[in-house]
Amino acid sequence: MTGARFLIAFKGGIVEGHDPARVRAALARLFRTTEDRIAPLFSGRKVIVKRDLDLAEASRYQQAMQAVGAVALIEPMPGEAAVSAGAEPTPAPQAGQAEEGIGLAPSGTPLVEDGSVAAPQIDTTGLAMAAPGTTIDETPPPPAPDIVVPDVDVDPPGVVIVEAVPVPEPDIDIAELGLEAPGALLDGRPSVEAPGIDTSALSVAPPGETLVEHEPVEAPDIDISHLRIESS
Repeated sequence: MTGARFLIAFKGGIVEGHDPARVRAALARLFRTTEDRIAPLFSGRKVIVKRDLDLAEASRYQQAMQAVGAVALIEPMPGEAAVSAGAEPTPAPQAGQAEEGIGLAPSGTPLVEDGSVAAPQIDTTGLAMAAPGTTIDETPPPPAPDIVVPDVDVDPPGVVIVEAVPVPEPDIDIAELGLEAPGALLDGRPSVEAPGIDTSALSVAPPGETLVEHEPVEAPDIDISHLRIESS
């Protein structure tokens, strides 16, 4: 395999999930050309992008195109051995398939449109910076209110502003009051005697005894001599 030469072919394939328009724009920047010159690559026919490359160079082209969403193919140059078993031989390039003017963009070149917006053109020639500490708002302050207080004085600190009116102590006569001994009942209501209930005629029935006695009920005397059962 030493000295084998390869070519890069493209059939317009787009990596799944990529937008075709963005891939075309990114591929044009990758090869440092215009989208108009890139458009024939997306015709659906196999186009030779670059030829006469060693395997390392061909892999670099393939990975760069893959990064922007284009499916590139590595094929052996006509007359070279296939890269892998089952590889299809590549026909000679047709007219219009030359790669003249196409190359890889320098490292670090943005390959995908980021949709950036140009900075607005704002004329600042009539503007100037004020010095630090300058008051920007020149609106005049409102005038101080004109309040006349000729009869109002301010007392020195510590002066009692409101004089409290003294309240006389209540005159309560407690000469007839005294303290009861500890444990004495303070409620002077008369005690109520327990009622005298005679329970000498009462007794307690043993456990399980029926306390309510029902009189037996005689069975009813029903004459059923005239009744009969008919067979079906």
